[in-house]
Amino acid sequence: MSYLLRMPTAETRVHWRAACPFLLALLLSACREQGREHEITETRVVLDPGYDLDATSAERFGLAARQWSAPPGWSEVARSGMRLVTLAPDARPEAECWVTLLPGDAGGVAANLNRWRAELGQAPLTPAEIEALPRVAVLGREEALLEVAGSYRGMDGREIGDALLLGVVAQAGGKRVFIKMVGPREDVLAERDNFLAFCRSLEIAP
Repeated sequence: MSYLLRMPTAETRVHWRAACPFLLALLLSACREQGREHEITETRVVLDPGYDLDATSAERFGLAARQWSAPPGWSEVARSGMRLVTLAPDARPEAECWVTLLPGDAGGVAANLNRWRAELGQAPLTPAEIEALPRVAVLGREEALLEVAGSYRGMDGREIGDALLLGVVAQAGGKRVFIKMVGPREDVLAERDNFLAFCRSLEIAP
């Protein structure tokens, strides 16, 4: 087998000479780009969570409360954030009680009870101390009842100097149920029995 070797013609040499400066500039530019540090001078915020930011946890996760019994003298107030329902005593509106639902374990009981303690500036409880807490019947189980006093600062920025928090972390199927009441200490103490009755009345759809 033989091959025919063609030598470059004068016209071909002219084309290559014309193209060489362009190719050299392109190669040098590529080399410089590889080692160059780029400064970001513009930022953009893209916010598309796929749901209404004001939606309740029920609307976000397809969860729903089937039934609860509001204690006498308690009324439902405007929903807030991820809360399924928010109630407040008519005579003590600063003492709010609300329910939140989250799918899965949501951090577990101990972590959430200690998170609530931190909101009032209190140290976390040990597992033994959590086990020794009083119990309340919620959704067919006996759950730990947290009672903690102190200066309250909530995630929503709400502040109460002398506050009391009542809280229960329960479970319904594969969901965590958070029942929480916060307000001025005397107001929450006056509504403690109503809070416990509300906890016992709660039913969550499977």
